[in-house]
Parts: sequence; structure tokens; C-alpha cells
Amino acid sequence: MNRIDTSFASVARFFETKNTQSVQIPEHLKGIWELSDLKNMSILMSFDNAIFNEEKRRITVKLYEPGNWLFGEENLVNRFFLKFFKYSYQFDFDETYEHATIKIKLGIIPIHIPKYVSKWTVEFDKLNNRMIRRTIFFGNEHIYKATKITSNKELSEIHNFDYFFYC
Repeated sequence: MNRIDTSFASVARFFETKNTQSVQIPEHLKGIWELSDLKNMSILMSFDNAIFNEEKRRITVKLYEPGNWLFGEENLVNRFFLKFFKYSYQFDFDETYEHATIKIKLGIIPIHIPKYVSKWTVEFDKLNNRMIRRTIFFGNEHIYKATKITSNKELSEIHNFDYFFYC
């Protein structure tokens, strides 16, 4: 895996917009989102470099491409898995871009998991710059909240890492 230091300037450069589609993404979705509530290695993500399909109201975030996702630890299993299978999250939004269902994609194929096994949804609280994800797995619900990171102070409060890693 590749690494960047944890300063806000380095993180902002990593997530710097690299595609013209991001101009079309609704403003409340733009920026850097912290994922530390996940209690795993995923730390930061951005929709800004994702694939945006306005007609379908769909945003696909590719975890295996730079500019989309940062991890707190280097992990060869994740690195291999993400790159080899071209792991992505597909967000299918409502008309207001405040609610979405999430599907896992491997390559170009969305994985359809029956709702009684697992269901992933996300809501966006525009007022508080908050993302609330609900995951239901065999009836057990897990909720986590993510917020936008806008400063080095906020970034330093969410991690104890010297570096972030990306594929």
C-alpha cells in the first residue's frame, strides 16, 4: 500500500478533485468524510472522485483507486482484495440526495444480497454535515455516524496514526 502523512494538507491533496464529474455532485456530499466510527481500518473517504451518474442518481466510490478512500493501517489482505476484485460501493440516492441504499460492487457487477441477510442504507444530515449509515446483518442493526473534516484539528481528533494508507 502507499502512504501519506496525516496532516490536513496531505489529506486534502490526496482527495483533491481529479475528475470533472464531481462538479455535478450535490454540494452537501462533497468534501472529506471521517469513518472512524466503523471500528475498523477505514478512516477517511470522499465522493469527489467517485463516478457520478446523474440520470440514475448513483455515485460509485472505488476503494481501490487513489483519491477515494484512506485506511489507518497497511493490510496486504485488504490491498490484494480491493485491487484484485476492484471493490466499490454503489450509492443509489433518492431525488434529494439525502437517502441512499448501498451495494457492494466487485468489478462492474453489483452484489445483490437479500434484504433479510443484509441491508445497507445511508442518510445525510445537511444541517450538521453528518452521514448516518445503517447496516442490518441477519437482523442485527449497526449504526455509525461520519462527519466532514474541514481542519487539521478535526483530523487530529479522529486518529492515532502517523500515516494513512491507500491502494
